[in-house]
Amino acid sequence: MVETESRQDGFTLLEVLIALTVLSLMFAGIFGFLGQLGNINRISQNSSDTNELEFLERHIRNSLSNSQRLPILSEGFLKQHYLVGTSSEVTFVGKSRLGVNGTGLFDITLRHDERENTLIEERRLRRFKDDGRNQIQRFVLFEDVETVSISYLRALTESGSEWESAWRAERKLPARLKFVMQFGDEHSEKNRQHEIQYNF
Repeated sequence: MVETESRQDGFTLLEVLIALTVLSLMFAGIFGFLGQLGNINRISQNSSDTNELEFLERHIRNSLSNSQRLPILSEGFLKQHYLVGTSSEVTFVGKSRLGVNGTGLFDITLRHDERENTLIEERRLRRFKDDGRNQIQRFVLFEDVETVSISYLRALTESGSEWESAWRAERKLPARLKFVMQFGDEHSEKNRQHEIQYNF
């Protein structure tokens, strides 16, 4: 009588355990890599937000440092307002680039556009030929700005002064100007609110 060896096709228990171990190591590596990608993305977003806010702050400070003690044209020369502001916009006379090599005087307005949730800078050239062209330049300084609160300090004193929500004094600039901006969810938790103060 001839005995035949019975052989079953399939994997042994040892082979299955080895395959499961290799798969679990691969998944652990993949999930670890994806977690690190999320951390890198978060760090990159924080860094990007911080760089944009630093640029915005530098731009606003430069604009205010170039302000001139001249009356705003839209207010008329009789009123002699050097700076006019509300809680969401401020207008002043500033010196800025004009063309490639020149500089010019502009009525500059920094304002919050609530419809578009942006911080806008508008420049109106003070002296120009009346040739019918639009002389207002409009720039978006920052997007996703939910609120802007601008305050004005009349005088710097040791006892402290109250911040005012509007400024309309003739022939006078406030002692200090404060911007507080609240940003939307696109920005990191750390950069949801930013404050800029400028002393005149």
